[in-house]
Amino acid sequence: MGDYIGMVSLNESACIVYAATFNGEEDIYFVRAERPITANLTHVGNTARISWNSVPGGSYCVQVKTSLSVSWSVASNIACVVATNSIAAVDDPFGPGDTQRFYRVIRQP
Repeated sequence: MGDYIGMVSLNESACIVYAATFNGEEDIYFVRAERPITANLTHVGNTARISWNSVPGGSYCVQVKTSLSVSWSVASNIACVVATNSIAAVDDPFGPGDTQRFYRVIRQP
């Protein structure tokens, strides 16, 4: 019996396991800490370029919606890509009636 901790570092996350003895019993805890995605938005002509930190080989989808008052469940996928570098990017051309757009990048399992 005793207290033990272990950690495995992955490209996109870290896995931490902690075993402890409380009240004569062995309790085991597991946490997976995800690496946060940091996205940037730039304008290139009539196009929005969304770029983010990525893990090569990781799958990502860029979603868009036109109002913050609606749920992300109604958002449209602009593109789903597999990253080839540590920075990935997707371009979204502006339509004639586009006044505002909100983006998010999500990691796919």
